[in-house]
Amino acid sequence: MQAIAAAVVGGASLAGGRGNILATLMGAMTIVIVQNGLNLNAAPSSVQNIVLGTIILCAVGLDMWRVEISAFTRRIVGRRPPPGKAG
Repeated sequence: MQAIAAAVVGGASLAGGRGNILATLMGAMTIVIVQNGLNLNAAPSSVQNIVLGTIILCAVGLDMWRVEISAFTRRIVGRRPPPGKAG
């Protein structure tokens, strides 16, 4: 679960697509820092799992939102006339 969380937080899409090694490492570091903070505060393992699941859900939600925004942007940009041409 931690490996999936690191990849998703790093920007890899669960629906397939591209990933970046450096971004995945940053995602792994983020997950480790959060878990270390929870361990230092003596959070129970059930709370740690809930926090990790919430992080994964947020990352997946942002990934889905990013795809929708990029599709919307492509539609808007596609409707504009090319520079220098009056529409």
